Amino acid sequence: RELEEQLAREDQRMSKQIARDAEIARIHVEEELQIMIDG
Repeated sequence: RELEEQLAREDQRMSKQIARDAEIARIHVEEELQIMIDG
């Protein structure tokens, strides 16, 4: 039972990490596009 809770917490942390990475990647892509449009 304790193990299940630990796994759930790990899973939540992974999800947050992935969401943050995706957000950062999206921002980078938008910046690249803006440079291409302006350039």
